[in-house]
Amino acid sequence: IKYDLQNPEFLWDTEYGATVTAWGKLFKKELFKDIRFPVGILSEDLYTLPIILFSQKYIAFTREQLYYYYYNPKGIMNSNWNLDKLTMLKAHKKQIKFFRKNKLYRALKRQRTSYCFALASFILQINQLENKEGLKKIIKKLTMHLKVQLFFKLKYSGYIPFTENKWIYDAAFPKMMRCYWLIVALKNKERMFKS
Repeated sequence: IKYDLQNPEFLWDTEYGATVTAWGKLFKKELFKDIRFPVGILSEDLYTLPIILFSQKYIAFTREQLYYYYYNPKGIMNSNWNLDKLTMLKAHKKQIKFFRKNKLYRALKRQRTSYCFALASFILQINQLENKEGLKKIIKKLTMHLKVQLFFKLKYSGYIPFTENKWIYDAAFPKMMRCYWLIVALKNKERMFKS
């Protein structure tokens, strides 16, 4: 089997490491001696895997397919949105705290960006629900957290480029973005008339 060795922080910042799902990885049994997945919450791998991965000096990764993953169309990840899914945000915060405490700034950058993606994704999902009246306070709180992340907490994360991530800014600043999209539409219309 061909494989590469990388330190955990470098690997975390790649497409291979930043996926914190338990699937797609093989672990030595001893790594779980004192660590367990939390019971009764969603996104349990987000709570556990960073601790395991960053306890290692090196991690081997390969592109070879070593086992099959069963995709369950009725699984939790494909279920309708519900409040339990918000536990994922607590896991993101825990990871950010872990990386900051251990001065793992490259991983912290990636994690803050992932947190912004999760916040924006939840805001947009809730806004698409038919009955969202009781969720307005949650939308407001998530939007506030997203704005704070985008403008004040990205010291180590850098900037989330607008051009590739307009949907995140749509979630954080819906009124301002409506103006932006209106201007884009008008410019496109103007170009059509000129050609």
